[in-house]
Amino acid sequence: MDILNKKILLSLLIILWGFGAWSCETTIKTATPGHNAGQITTPKLKPNVIIISMDSLRLDHLGCYGYQKATSPNIDKLGRENILFKQAIAQASWTLPSNVSLLTGRYPFSHQLIASDYILSPKEVTLAEVLKLYDYKTVAFTGGFNISSVYNVNQGFDLFFDEIEHGRLEDVLPPALNWLKTNYQLPVTGNRLPNTDDPLPDTTPRPFFLFLQAYDTHAPHKFPPKYLKMHENGYKGIFNGFVMDHSLGDNIIWYNYRHPNTSELIKLTKADINHIIANYDAALTYADKQLGGFFDNLNELGLDKNTIIVFLSDHGETHLERGRILKRTHGGLYEEGIHVPLIIKLPPDLDSALCPNSAIDQQVQLIDIMPTILNLLNIPVNKECQGESLVPLINGTALENFNQYVYTCGGTTPETYQCAVRTQDWKLLYFKEDQQNVFKNERWELYNFKNDPLEQYNLIEGAFPVRGVL
Repeated sequence: MDILNKKILLSLLIILWGFGAWSCETTIKTATPGHNAGQITTPKLKPNVIIISMDSLRLDHLGCYGYQKATSPNIDKLGRENILFKQAIAQASWTLPSNVSLLTGRYPFSHQLIASDYILSPKEVTLAEVLKLYDYKTVAFTGGFNISSVYNVNQGFDLFFDEIEHGRLEDVLPPALNWLKTNYQLPVTGNRLPNTDDPLPDTTPRPFFLFLQAYDTHAPHKFPPKYLKMHENGYKGIFNGFVMDHSLGDNIIWYNYRHPNTSELIKLTKADINHIIANYDAALTYADKQLGGFFDNLNELGLDKNTIIVFLSDHGETHLERGRILKRTHGGLYEEGIHVPLIIKLPPDLDSALCPNSAIDQQVQLIDIMPTILNLLNIPVNKECQGESLVPLINGTALENFNQYVYTCGGTTPETYQCAVRTQDWKLLYFKEDQQNVFKNERWELYNFKNDPLEQYNLIEGAFPVRGVL
């Protein structure tokens, strides 16, 4: 990498670090002209919007992203038939800041929700708040825990269900479907009330924004036993009967298991590691089954014809790429932590108007979802939003340097700062610790994706391989 390009990346990282000093004192909660990419002819009926945010879902475990195992037939169908983004980057590698960035269109250093003892400022503007101004019903059914009203992430929602701790789709989808059927399924057919000659009243419902979030692929992995049998046959190793959770992961590093009682280090076999990954795949397959039923219900209700669906993961998951698995940091700044699936399904009228590309290789950010949805609905983007509408990418009119640089803060907390700037070919990472207001353990890493897609060779340190075990 030449000196000039390296200086550009360093400068951009400094700019990224400056996000923490940006003013967040937004007081006007109105939609104002901003990041719209041009007017779009929308249907007479305003499209509904559904965002499905899966937790800890690796894109490389989905068939539509190249996984060879049959884990996700329903998600794969969604990806094959709609708009699939190959290079979507989360703005954080853990649940709370990443989903808040999604719902505000702002970087974590701007919305400031980077720790579990923080709450979202009421001065922030959420997608739900903007849509509510335009007569949308705004509802959310989440798995609770980090996506809870405790953190004020219910801001702008008329209804916010977060009663299940670490809720999965089997917990979240039934009440969501009940709400949809109650509000969007007419009890009669035809144009007359039953047993009368009176015409039907105007029953055109208000459009809705539905946010769904679930922890199926987040540890601990839970599913009916038959789903594990789809991905594994007769495991008899040391983890047989274990719950795949973070407590187990805390004792695994570099293919060794530290016995919690004796501290004995036990060398893991390939079968042991495959067992953990098989549990992950089983959880994914069970989640995919739930999603298939949900999509069928949308079709039966006729909602598929006028609904924008956005499917994504808030962050990835580490599978021993750096010697760790089942970890709370989920991969940090590295690709396994921030490179996520993103699929957008447009209703027929919008689809025919935009003639979208089916697969997009340009890098995008999760903060781009909010301005994209507002752009598709012809709603002005609020000035606080830091993302860019993806409509130019979707319809093929984007400039070549669209999202040339994207940013993430990985697993940043008040004590541990992480940030990275990423291009299509390069990624620069920065780490530091704040110990009693003194920065320590500063570290830089630089990777070239073309030559080193697994980020094993840190070019800043002199191009030697990161320690790994085959």
